Amino acid sequence: MAKNVSRRLKERNRKIFYYAMMALPLLQFFIFYICVNINSVVLAFKQYSVTEGEKFVYFDNFSDVINGLFNEPMLTQSFINSLKVWGATLLIGTTLALVFSYYIYKKCFGNGLFRVILFLPQIISSIVLIVVFRYFLTEFVPALMKPWDVKVPDFLDETKTAWTTVLIYALWTGFGTSTMMYVGAMNNISDSIVEYAKLDGFSPLQEFVHITLPMIYPTLVTFITVGLAGLFTNQMNLYQFFGGSAEPQLYTVGYYMYVKIQSAGRADYPFLAAFGLVMTFISAPLTLIVKKLLEKYGPRVD
Repeated sequence: MAKNVSRRLKERNRKIFYYAMMALPLLQFFIFYICVNINSVVLAFKQYSVTEGEKFVYFDNFSDVINGLFNEPMLTQSFINSLKVWGATLLIGTTLALVFSYYIYKKCFGNGLFRVILFLPQIISSIVLIVVFRYFLTEFVPALMKPWDVKVPDFLDETKTAWTTVLIYALWTGFGTSTMMYVGAMNNISDSIVEYAKLDGFSPLQEFVHITLPMIYPTLVTFITVGLAGLFTNQMNLYQFFGGSAEPQLYTVGYYMYVKIQSAGRADYPFLAAFGLVMTFISAPLTLIVKKLLEKYGPRVD
């Protein structure tokens, strides 16, 4: 009898602790997401005109958004560029971040310098860093190449090179946080497992593929999922580089929304609200599906 009472008390205390821990994030979600965005959701189903004022138009704004994605060059380019940025971040950024992290984790030559260089963008203000980066491209590189009469392109003023330049900058500044987290996860790998792999004749590449990657896989899944969730909010530092005057060929969905909202009038808000919801309807299920597939088919520790 006493054991049953004790068990019930433990179960009750466990539930109280669980509900108490869940209450704060749920309350935060309700206040800072649902309450803040409820007006934007309602606006997506309205239109405004000077003569008629606000009126409900149901799904007309969503129809305009879908037509714009296929027929308006700026919207189409913004959507494609966002996919390109995410693809480059996934294939290039994630791969290099894992390589750098493994290099630092194995304490190879210069690992401390790599750690500082990769994490430096997270410490310095983005505006300061972009000013230094711009000076490096526009002043230092041309001066360095001048003795050899090498013509240096206008990296940020020519559309063809501006996209690549900004993308490289975005990848570089994105290494810091992911590298720090990957190294932290790698440091939690048991030394006995690593020693066993060495005794078994594993090469560094085999150790990375068969031991390190499976052991840090949950961290990798988290970064991939979070990156996909921000697919249409990433503006790739375009506003810091160009303000609101970037070339249309450089637009991402995040930059498009940011610039349009800054200059929008009351009549523009319903379309932008519908545009945001459409992007959410695309990214949210895609994020959940990718997360499920990664967890189901990814490498396992056992």
